[in-house]
Amino acid sequence: MSDKEVYSYDIDTIEGRVIAILRKYPETRNNDLLLQWIYLQENFGLKLPPLSSQHLKDGGIMGTISRCRRTIQNEREILLPTSPSVRRRRRIKEEVFKKWAVREKKLVYL
Repeated sequence: MSDKEVYSYDIDTIEGRVIAILRKYPETRNNDLLLQWIYLQENFGLKLPPLSSQHLKDGGIMGTISRCRRTIQNEREILLPTSPSVRRRRRIKEEVFKKWAVREKKLVYL
C-alpha cells in the first residue's frame, strides 16, 4: 500500500493523529522521539523545554504512539521510513527477532 492510498483516518484517535504527523513531517517516520515530541506539541499545545529521551520514554502515551507508528509502517506498510539506513536497521532487528522467536519456539516444544 502506498502513502497515497491512505485516504481517510479518524483524527480523533491516537492512530489517526500519528498518521497525520507522519504525513506532515516525513522525518518522524525515522525517529520515534521526534514523533512523540511533535505529537505532544500539536495535540496538547505544549511548548516543551528540552527533554532527554529518558523523560519522553517515561510517559505512558509514548509507548502507544510508538506502537501506532510500528503498526502503520510494519503491518499496513504505509508511511515508511524515509531514511534507507533506518529501514535497513529496522529490517536487521526484525530478522534477528524472527530467528530468536523460531529458536525459542523449537526449544519450547522439545
